Amino acid sequence: MPEFYRKVALTPDAYLRCISMIRAIECYVYSIYPTAQYSSVWWISDINTPIALFYDTETSGLRQEEMQGVVWDQMCNTVPGVKDFFDAYGLAYTFAKGFDNVYHPHRHTYPLSSRWTLTFLQKNAENSPVKFYAVDDSEYDVYEYQLRPGAIATAVEEVIVDSGEVYSFNAWQWHNWVPKHEKTEYTVFTLANVLTKDQMITAIDRIESA
Repeated sequence: MPEFYRKVALTPDAYLRCISMIRAIECYVYSIYPTAQYSSVWWISDINTPIALFYDTETSGLRQEEMQGVVWDQMCNTVPGVKDFFDAYGLAYTFAKGFDNVYHPHRHTYPLSSRWTLTFLQKNAENSPVKFYAVDDSEYDVYEYQLRPGAIATAVEEVIVDSGEVYSFNAWQWHNWVPKHEKTEYTVFTLANVLTKDQMITAIDRIESA
């Protein structure tokens, strides 16, 4: 088995249920903060401030905005069954939506209690590589998610993905995704309290058999 990813085989009913919940969460967020749908990526959680990142053409970097009015607890009261959905699939209370390609190696540092994702590749992912890298990050802070200038990232594993597929990725490992299309769509859930590969296998086996 690969070290940093696993392809997930959901039943058709389970896949449709997940996509329906993704759309319901999106509708809630966009009804309150419509510009989020034009961002590079946005996320909401039960602890952190909801954030959207927008590509800035002047700086060629990302500009951060707080999604005012978007509240996790309010979402749970607005979207039918959302809390039960997260609990049934063993997901941490965090949700991320992305639209742009992620060229530079990075890692996910929230929540610290979880490292593996449940990622839905929804649009324009055809025949695109997700790569994982080894980096000497021994002097990095636990929350650092971008490489420092001059850091050397050595590719150690790669998987070719397609639209409509679902994967669990070790998002703590440095990685990037370089789709062959300019505009993508993907959704990232996080498996709750899953730090190791063995824990991921157990969690995904349970999801696949649900």
